[in-house]
Amino acid sequence: MPAPQGLLIVEDNKSSAMLYRAWLSSLVDDISVAYTGQAVTDLLDQGMHPAVILLDMHLPDTTGIELLQQLHARQLTSKVVVITSDASAEL
Repeated sequence: MPAPQGLLIVEDNKSSAMLYRAWLSSLVDDISVAYTGQAVTDLLDQGMHPAVILLDMHLPDTTGIELLQQLHARQLTSKVVVITSDASAEL
């Protein structure tokens, strides 16, 4: 597995994803965005190994918890920052 590099933003709201990207682009050169859990799976299957994953808890095709379980099963060493805009969300 390649050394982890870059940032993967996992956020289904395109406006929020682009805002995060704009905020973080001065700190990180390599930023990718995925809008669904399937898109994350596809990127990982293609060999992506991000150093950091910014993970939304609510995605259209899966939950952040389910995606975390998939990441754990792949034994990725990525650091994960969990985000949500749902003030009532229970983690």
